[in-house]
Amino acid sequence: MKKQHEERNLSMVMDFYEMTMANGYFASRDTDTLAVFDLFYRKNPDDAGFAIFAGLEQIMDYITNLHFEEEDIAYLRSQKLFSEDFLNYLKNYRFHGDIYSMPEGTVVKDVATGKVIVDLSGDTKRYTILTGGNGGAGN
Repeated sequence: MKKQHEERNLSMVMDFYEMTMANGYFASRDTDTLAVFDLFYRKNPDDAGFAIFAGLEQIMDYITNLHFEEEDIAYLRSQKLFSEDFLNYLKNYRFHGDIYSMPEGTVVKDVATGKVIVDLSGDTKRYTILTGGNGGAGN
């Protein structure tokens, strides 16, 4: 079975907001602030009483293969919102940090329980980019 990154680059399938925020963090040179982002969903599908967590392999595939191609950088440059230093940073962007996840097959209750599916922990600018994945629907 092909991995999602082998079929298409999903790096630019995100809210533009995350890119502008990451650019701001980059410009402030804030490298010491620890950021933790949670992956969760807001409502049980079809008003079901529970959901089963699945998709960790796809999450890991997305995170470990997240990269920006020359066309992505050219598009971002054309928006005239990002510094050249930030665009150069994106050319070599790779995930560095910790991931904590519940095992696949775990029964996940709705958001009212406060259960977190996946925690990402690391520097602010790097994780702001990750939280925008899947058009923002992934966070």
